[in-house]
This record gives sequence, structure tokens and C-alpha cells, in this order.
Amino acid sequence: MLKINQDYPGANPKDEHNITFLTNNSILIYPFYEDDGGDYFEFKSYFNICIENTGRSPEKVELVVDYINPHPIDKLTSDILQSLDYGYIKTKDTIKPITGKIVDRRIIYKFSLSHGKHFISSTIFYDFDNLTKFIDNKNYNKYVRIIKETSEKHKLYSFEINNNTPSRKPRILIMAREYPSHSLTNYLIEGIIKKLVIDKDAIERYNWFVIPFVNPDGFERGYSRLVNERFTDMNYDFLHEDNKIGAILKDYFEEFKPSVIFKLYQNRKKNVFYLDSYDKICLNSLKNQIKHYGDIKIIKNVYYHK
Repeated sequence: MLKINQDYPGANPKDEHNITFLTNNSILIYPFYEDDGGDYFEFKSYFNICIENTGRSPEKVELVVDYINPHPIDKLTSDILQSLDYGYIKTKDTIKPITGKIVDRRIIYKFSLSHGKHFISSTIFYDFDNLTKFIDNKNYNKYVRIIKETSEKHKLYSFEINNNTPSRKPRILIMAREYPSHSLTNYLIEGIIKKLVIDKDAIERYNWFVIPFVNPDGFERGYSRLVNERFTDMNYDFLHEDNKIGAILKDYFEEFKPSVIFKLYQNRKKNVFYLDSYDKICLNSLKNQIKHYGDIKIIKNVYYHK
């Protein structure tokens, strides 16, 4: 027998009326639709659901994901939809990929679940538990600073990595998870921090500030890109009055005045990372492909404004 549990951070959909059992083993879900996300359908395609098999025998499951989008499926939408036909299943500490079949704007996944709880998502898993485990690691904890708590009582963390010597070195800021669904960027962040703390040359030349989880409030609600229920976009509305996290980070930036800001994103269609690079007044944008998780060579060859 299958049971649905949506009472956990990151669940999408959360409302029971958006989850329907078509049969005992076939489940239809309607993920939360994030309108006004531009032309890119991938912004609206995030789902995260927990299915528990309460029986002792494995169960064959059909998960039907229906993206309610009022706009016609044009070529752009269709092409992006073609890149969303895979997802992930997390069982305890094991993660494995799954592939679905596209039917109109629905994606149908079929898989088998053993006894216990299983998390199925359109993106790879990295949640608050993963972040806490990394922050508590004795090799990196000494670099951690709590910037402030959000209005939802989530802590905003920063890794401040430098050699504690007064200088006018460039100050490099790296941020991830502005869009909660871009979870793969956290594995890149971990790789960057692991290499930074042992790279004496990088620490000698620069002061580093790394914010691993910019939008915990949006993640808690199960959003792909938003920060709150008022459809505030964490990126485009960074300085909007409704974006309380943006206000916290603005004060933090004013404190140390970053020379350059790198925002990490993942391009699901191409399954790669890219950087948005801004100078301290956010005039210019630069995108670079990242070939390896945590490849510090990418970070050392930065351009900054004095």
C-alpha cells in the first residue's frame, strides 16, 4: 500500500487537492505553478514528493506529473520539456536516476519501491540536512558565520575564508541556491570550499565569502525560484521590498563590499553549471561553463573591479 507524505521542507506540491490516486499504484500530481517566470518552462517544472510503501513487498509505481501551464506548448516549451524527462529517487542515503515518458505536457515515471519512505524529485537532492552536515564538519565549521535569521527562522550562513591579515585584497562573493530547485550547485559549493581551505595561494590573493543556501525560505515552501507566496522572484526582485532575504544580504554586502559576485546556477536542459558574474554595482553579466565540480581553477581566474 502506498502513502503520500508532503509535510517536509521542499515538498511540491504541498496541497492534498493537487495529489490524486488514479489507481492504488498510479499517482497524479500537479506541481505548484510559478507564473511570470519568463519563457523558460524549466522555472515551473520542479516537483518533490515523498511516497511511502507501507507494505513488505516491493510495489510498482506510476507517477504522473502534470504541469499546469495556461500558455500553449510552443517549440521552445516543447524543447525544454524534452529535457525534463528524468528525475531522482532518494531512499535513505542512496540516490538513483529515473527516466519518464512525455505525453503532451505530462511526464510519466514508472519505477518500483521497496518498503519504507522514498523521495522522488525533478532535481537531485540537497536539503537542510545536507547543509547542516557540511557546516558541522570540523574542517570547515571554523569558517562559518551566521549572517542573520530569515523571517521564516532559517539561518543564512556564509563561509568566510581568508588568512585574517588586514589587506585591500579583492573580496570575492560566491552564492548558490538563489533558485531552490538548482540543488546541484550545492555540490559545486562543497567542492569549492574543500579546495579553497587548502589553497594557500587563493587565500593569499583574495578574501572569499561563500553563501551556500541563499533562499531557504523558498526551498521550505517547495518553490523553484520564488522566495515567498507573493511571487517575489529571488533573482529579478532581489531588492524588492517584499524580498526580506534580499534586504538581509544587501546589508551583508555593504559590510564587506564585494569586488565581484558570482551566482551559481544550473542549466537543466544542458545539465551544466554556469556563473553569472557581476561587478559590485551589478552592471555587467558574464557566463562561464564549469566543467568539474569544485574546480578551483575556474575560481582563481576571476576578473574583478578594484
